[in-house]
Amino acid sequence: MVVVQVAGAVVRPGVYSLATGSRVGDAIHAAGGYSTDVDPRAAETMLNLAAKLVDAESIVVPRRGDDASASGGAGVAAASSGKLNLNTATAAELDALPGVGPATAAKIVASRQQLPFTSVDDLASRKLVSSSVLAKFRDQVSV
Repeated sequence: MVVVQVAGAVVRPGVYSLATGSRVGDAIHAAGGYSTDVDPRAAETMLNLAAKLVDAESIVVPRRGDDASASGGAGVAAASSGKLNLNTATAAELDALPGVGPATAAKIVASRQQLPFTSVDDLASRKLVSSSVLAKFRDQVSV
């Protein structure tokens, strides 16, 4: 099972448990589909409905009149790539990564507040995680 949060322009925003291998489109369907305030053009370009869900992912469906930052650009980015965005992930989401605990998650959050990440490799170059730990979850994160 994967547990994801679906927010924004959906009928029933909330947290949903879906089968491993489910897609972004499945999560939106579980949330009742698009609501009447969806921005269909933005949803089409910002969401990859075929992307596989990642546990603890946040999917934000854009509303009419919202820009990416107002509609939760983090969730949109995560939904588009299927990866956890290092610059917007919560400490709890980071803690769920293999080899990352609460202390390391807090260091990652503190580091990005000083200077946003420009590359996944910034985690190793800033000595937040070792190269071997980064290798365990590199394919699950993005910036």
